Amino acid sequence: MDDYVRATYKSNGQLTVLKLVSDDGKMNPDLGEVDIVTDGDIESLKFYCESILEEYEDVAMKLFRSGVDNIDIRLCSDSAHFCNQSLDDEYNFEEEKDEL
Repeated sequence: MDDYVRATYKSNGQLTVLKLVSDDGKMNPDLGEVDIVTDGDIESLKFYCESILEEYEDVAMKLFRSGVDNIDIRLCSDSAHFCNQSLDDEYNFEEEKDEL
């Protein structure tokens, strides 16, 4: 979790978790589109993620057991209501983006 940060998109203020460095070792090109949320606790992101998983553990396990697609959207948008991504929206979580 050390290479991820919490951030908000400058365009709409939506909270996101952003990987700082891509798998090829380059800085994430999306860094220019966000404002990083700073706080004094370096472990807060890890704690935040673990807290979410703990709170929605039963729902997450049920989704994984069912074998449905788009578990991330179902958990984040439909169950936890942290996101507003719809199953009908075009979405590719692991989409590669070119650097600017």
